[in-house]
Amino acid sequence: MTITPVKFTVKHSVLVEGHNVDGGIYVGQRISETEIERQHRRKHSFFLHIVEPVPERMSKVAERFDLDVTALVSIGAITVS
Repeated sequence: MTITPVKFTVKHSVLVEGHNVDGGIYVGQRISETEIERQHRRKHSFFLHIVEPVPERMSKVAERFDLDVTALVSIGAITVS
């Protein structure tokens, strides 16, 4: 498995796995050569990292989410550099 850090440019606000991702620049990873990619007949998967506040919990101020944005990259809603 190969994991490569990447920069994502989100062209407009999108909803991914229940999280609103506003337009802008984000970081994440391109993952390739795993069994998951072979099963889906694709070469890479892309995961965008976001951090959201957790207002209802006092022990944790924010939580990190790794969102699978492979489909949005393939249609051009998110670009990778």
